[in-house]
Amino acid sequence: MPYYKILNINFDSFKEDTIFEDIKNIPFLTKKELREEYDNLYIINPKLKRIYPNASGGSTGEPTRFMQDNYYSDWIVATKILYNEWAGEKIGEPLIKLWGSERDILGESKSLLNELANWVRNLKLLNSFRMTQKEMKKHIEEINLYKPKMILAYVRSIYELAKFARENKLAVYSPYSIMTSTGVLYPEYRKLIEKVFNCFVFNRYGSREVGDMACDCEKHEGLHLNVFNHYIEIIDKNGKNCEPGKMGEVVVTTLRNYTMPLIRFKIEDMAILSNKKCSCNRGLPIIDKIVGRTNSIIRTNKSAIDSAAITALLYFYRENILFKSFSKYQIIQKTKNNIEMKVIVVDKQLWKKEKKKIREKFKKVLGEDVSVLFKEVKSIEPSKSGKYMYIISEVEN
Repeated sequence: MPYYKILNINFDSFKEDTIFEDIKNIPFLTKKELREEYDNLYIINPKLKRIYPNASGGSTGEPTRFMQDNYYSDWIVATKILYNEWAGEKIGEPLIKLWGSERDILGESKSLLNELANWVRNLKLLNSFRMTQKEMKKHIEEINLYKPKMILAYVRSIYELAKFARENKLAVYSPYSIMTSTGVLYPEYRKLIEKVFNCFVFNRYGSREVGDMACDCEKHEGLHLNVFNHYIEIIDKNGKNCEPGKMGEVVVTTLRNYTMPLIRFKIEDMAILSNKKCSCNRGLPIIDKIVGRTNSIIRTNKSAIDSAAITALLYFYRENILFKSFSKYQIIQKTKNNIEMKVIVVDKQLWKKEKKKIREKFKKVLGEDVSVLFKEVKSIEPSKSGKYMYIISEVEN
């Protein structure tokens, strides 16, 4: 790839028996380089059947683009099947997914191919954009009727649903397991979800850029690293490997994306590597704890929506085309009917067009009575902890 030629990286000098030392000669790849060097970081291989663009909002609120291919996606699907089996769900068994479905909430047409795939998979989608009191009651009714073997859900969405069921004393069908993703599974979240649904909760850790990186098994003694698809480093502030038990920054190298391999990519999460072995005897390295980006719940008079679902609205404009008029954003909720979106605008003419589309999306999701104020700024400062928060809600839970 041109980017590494510019850096004079000689991959031919890397040896199989010293590869984990040799790779440290490659500088870290940050989201800044990923944005600025995008065209120099991928190659088109005509032997691959499908190459497609993808995008992520990221914890900083700075959207990034990347390319992926069918070989990569096949491995990603295989990983999800494996993790689901750890949680007791096999292919074909009923699965409910409490996830963000933008097309549904915005009234767009559904793909017949996707509908057919969900039918074959025995999968039912519950929209995490639809989390009003009325809709949450419907979600519970659907769960009770469908009787899934497993529920796959955004952490905060399933937590909100569990709180709603408890507060309203609603009987909920108990699946074999619940798999959470896209957010930090705090101990108090796990405890409430397990109590309400009367099943074990599994925790899956991943990102749109690199896929699923880790998951806990039936022993729940830590998250098993996905060494089949990734080489993962936990580094200290000096860029050196952390000792087990010490918190450090997660650095990921993708092993299956031949179109755009992300090498030593700083994903902007913190984690603690364990020196223990899981009693399941799978032999995979274990992460004790992910100290990731905290997702907030946006609460309006209409609904309570996971911030992961909200940011999904800002990833794409039409058919995987990223909004391109701004480089960074931050959403602040002052009251239930007041949303402020700070943006660093890079194309003022395009911004005039795109902000209308964004306002329309917000109002359809949050309610027509919600005021959406856009504020153009030159910079967005991090929080006191040093982390950039892309959604801040000042409305009490």
